[in-house]
Order: sequence, then structure tokens, then C-alpha cells
Amino acid sequence: MDPELHETLERLHRRIEEQRLGSTHLLNPATLARTTALPQATVEALLRGETPEPEHLDQQIRFRVKARTRTNLAADAQTLTHLANQVHRHLGITRRRARSILNGERTPEYDALPRLAEILRTEGGAEFFTAPPAQVLNRALLAELDQSKTPATIEDVMRQHGVLHTDLRLHGTMEPDQFAQFIGRIVESLNPPTGEKQ
Repeated sequence: MDPELHETLERLHRRIEEQRLGSTHLLNPATLARTTALPQATVEALLRGETPEPEHLDQQIRFRVKARTRTNLAADAQTLTHLANQVHRHLGITRRRARSILNGERTPEYDALPRLAEILRTEGGAEFFTAPPAQVLNRALLAELDQSKTPATIEDVMRQHGVLHTDLRLHGTMEPDQFAQFIGRIVESLNPPTGEKQ
């Protein structure tokens, strides 16, 4: 297993335990496959600590371009024709070639990858298409680690502190970080520092 990915997975598992987060949410292979534009089987193998079969670089690029295209089309509700027109204009290639690149049928020129990365709004530029799978997954998991530092909802804060129920009529307008401070102070007041009389 890639050492950096192994370390990130260990950190993520510790964070899941500390914050009582659901591992199925943060380590969902289908979600990670969409985010990384990796085949789901590759993501599953990497999460198990296995090294997936290497792909030829051209095949890898075609797959990731196609996967990223599908993700963008679903998120933006734009058409393949519209996206192909953007690629046609910015890369100076025919619309037909642009469409076949977006469909994963043809490999784009390597010098066009940085511009294609901008059009498809990928993080990491051309490396998004060319980096080894372990590196791509590691980058996505590091982003998950950054996001999981701050609770997304009040329910996440409650779960983190083991609070089962609360009356949110007075506190329902708090932001998650404000609620985390509030709960943290309550827990702190119930657990005085060692050596103090209770």
C-alpha cells in the first residue's frame, strides 16, 4: 500500500472514532469514485490496502475525463453538446473530436490536459488525469479530513459529545461550531479538572 495513503487512512479512521462519525459516509467507495474519477473497483482495492492493476496512461486519462464529464453534467444540468463546444473553443479542436474526448473514446493531447482540467473544474490540474490512483485517492481523503474537522450539523456535534437529545427551541439558531462550543462548555463543567473537589 502507498505509505501516504496508509497514513491518511489511519488518520481518517482515528477521526471517525473520535468524532463518532459514520465510516460509510466518509469512506463510501461509490462517492469516492465519483470524486476522484477512479473506477469504483480501484477505490475499493485501495481502501482494502491492495495495489490495483496498473492501467496504461492513455486508458487512465480517457476513463478520468469521461468520469469527470459525467459528474459535471449531472451536477450542472448542462448538455454534452454545450461542454463539447467549450472544449472545441478552448482547445482549438473539432466539435466531433471534443465530444469523443469527453466520451472517453479518444485521448486528448498531453499539452491540452491543463486546459481540459480547467474546463472540467478539477483540482490538481493535469495531475488529476495522470497521477497514480493512490495519490488521487489520498488527495480526496485529505480533503475529507479537512472537512471533518468542523462538524457539519448540530446532530454531528451531539453525536461527537454523546448527547442523545436536546431541546433546540432556544438553541436551534446556533451554527454547528457555536453549538460545539456550547456543548463543550457543558461537558467541561460536568468534568472538573483532576484534583478539584466535585
